[in-house]
Amino acid sequence: MNAFYEQLAPQIMTNHKKDRFTDDGFGITMQDFTPNYQAILTTLYQRKKSVYDLWLYMCHSPDFTPFEHHVDYFAGKEPLNLDKKFGERTHEQRPPPELTRKVVLGVRGGALTSMVFTAETIKRRHLI
Repeated sequence: MNAFYEQLAPQIMTNHKKDRFTDDGFGITMQDFTPNYQAILTTLYQRKKSVYDLWLYMCHSPDFTPFEHHVDYFAGKEPLNLDKKFGERTHEQRPPPELTRKVVLGVRGGALTSMVFTAETIKRRHLI
């Protein structure tokens, strides 16, 4: 099976991007954000983490019924509304814009996007 996957992409991939992000010098804490941004980050993180914790608890014997309220939440409007609010610039913003941009991109392009898409798909197909 590994040979099959190795044929899909070359073993050596050339990076053509000159300024590749490596996390060097990247440091930001919750205290660097305004209180309203902290609340949004905390809410989104706790919601995502609760799904993960539930899965870890039952992964060997899944029962998808407890996921139903999580699916309802992520398929609803609140996560995307919070995401939009998080991306808005405010005058009280303390982190440098470059750091904020990277964090916003991480929040939007990370687990939140996949969870919203998955929840919407589950709801649309009536999978639980």
